[in-house]
Amino acid sequence: MASLCRKEGSYEWIVNSDGFLALLSAEVDTSSFTRATVIGCGTSALSEEVLKLLSENRPTESGGSADSSVEPRVLSVDNDALCIEHQARCCADKPALHWEVCDLVDAESVAAVLAPDAADLVVDKGTFDAILVEGTVWELLVHVMSHLRPGGVYALCSLHDRSFLDPLLGPAARGAELLGIDSKLLTLHDAQGKEAGAVALCHKRGGHVIDAASLAAYEKVVMDAHFKDNSPFLSTEEELRLRARFAARIRSHRHPQQQKQKQKKEQEKQKQKQKKEEEEEEKEEEEE
Repeated sequence: MASLCRKEGSYEWIVNSDGFLALLSAEVDTSSFTRATVIGCGTSALSEEVLKLLSENRPTESGGSADSSVEPRVLSVDNDALCIEHQARCCADKPALHWEVCDLVDAESVAAVLAPDAADLVVDKGTFDAILVEGTVWELLVHVMSHLRPGGVYALCSLHDRSFLDPLLGPAARGAELLGIDSKLLTLHDAQGKEAGAVALCHKRGGHVIDAASLAAYEKVVMDAHFKDNSPFLSTEEELRLRARFAARIRSHRHPQQQKQKQKKEQEKQKQKQKKEEEEEEKEEEEE
């Protein structure tokens, strides 16, 4: 059964990795970064691109190409074991890439895979968005911040725009204060130059302890404000429009049914009339 479910090829969520990483590289000095973690890697080429970024940006005494005694290493995690199996198989010739199954909102799973204060960089392309719909993104953020070393960077690529991310991760946001980060939000564009989402670059401060309960409560406030008030899934106007369309559809289905029943009655009536005429004809013939 497992062979029937094997992953094939690669898939890029939101935008190709190069556009996202170009923004990261332009804003963040990664020359001292040697340990990166890609969360929710899926079957993307993002992990390979992150490794390439760290390798090319390594400093040298002469200022030339990358050269260092510490080799860059990229750990990639996903809760889908088939994705991890696929990626490990496809990248078997790249020993600097490591792959682990990890549920990013499960404390035991995270503790087994993501060591505290271990990563210079955590890269997230779409995982924040996926977990957001479950109402547990605060857990993801707590685990990411724990895994980052002080001064490390959480680079988030989201399909949501900057106005959506701002209350949680914006530089002046309550969320940023609760997380203990200094942040910057950037607009993300696709290959055609169209707006495709946003990037949040979050630098972890040292010595900050996250109040998880307060962060969870704040996430709910932010999400309620957005989806109930600012951009509701179902506004009053949309509800009325959907009800009107539904009623019209019911009427359109009901009318043919009524016509069918009417036609059936007419046919029965015609049959009865024909039968009566035949009986009368037979009676007249008998009388003759």
